[in-house]
Amino acid sequence: MRRISCKSFLIALVILGSSILVSESTLTAEQIKPNIVFFITDDYGWQDTSVPMWKERTKLNENFRTPSMERLAEQGVKFTSAYTACSVCSASRISIMTGQHPVRHGTTFITGTPGRNSKTMQSAKQDNEGIQKEDILLPALLKEVGYRTICIGKAHFGRGFSADPLNLGFERKHYANASGSPIGKSCGGSDAYHVNRNGKDVHLSEALTLEAKAEISAAAKDQKPFFLYLSHYAVHEPILEDKRFSKNYPDLKGGDRAYATLVEGADKSLGDIMDHLEKLA
Repeated sequence: MRRISCKSFLIALVILGSSILVSESTLTAEQIKPNIVFFITDDYGWQDTSVPMWKERTKLNENFRTPSMERLAEQGVKFTSAYTACSVCSASRISIMTGQHPVRHGTTFITGTPGRNSKTMQSAKQDNEGIQKEDILLPALLKEVGYRTICIGKAHFGRGFSADPLNLGFERKHYANASGSPIGKSCGGSDAYHVNRNGKDVHLSEALTLEAKAEISAAAKDQKPFFLYLSHYAVHEPILEDKRFSKNYPDLKGGDRAYATLVEGADKSLGDIMDHLEKLA
């Protein structure tokens, strides 16, 4: 199974038409703030879903099971011609936070790995540090207008100041820091893709989902609109099999099967979040 080698992002943006927290009839149009879920995963190839991202299905599409993506595509809009100026983690993620092209915000590669410097040319400090204190950021703007802002999962916005999402306008964070790779083992899990959660070894994709559902429920209880940035570490290396879904891929072996299970694990998360939102609507 051949995959696109460059880093790319599968982004699902779920915006509810009106707040799930209060009755629309009790508010004016200006007071209604939509809840926003920005669901992002790491390192997908454009054919690594059961949803065709082109005019027709390919043979690779047939290797994957992503029913939640199919469901979302049916309900929303699918973009089949998308391009990135800097196809690496930090540059793309900082563009999402700032709304700026990488050349404008200054991070054009992975933070902490600046380009070669010479006497006549120096890498921008943003290539090493990432987001700067003076940057105007999406979560900070939403926080100012009354949103609960939540960062769950892979942040990778920079080092030092920008390593902590709480410095960037997020009020809440879970499993989020400067790391670009899965952090399960550092959280007490059996490997990079598992964490210790309440004494149990839980897959990282599932742990992020559980935190997200809890935060959504808390926002509903507090009657406050929310911006949830749910950023999965899947399917970043190391490619470790998510055994919850192994039985679904009898014709795949080794790394191909492991990769497919990580994809399906992230898709399950998307479905669980959509179900939870609909339950509270």
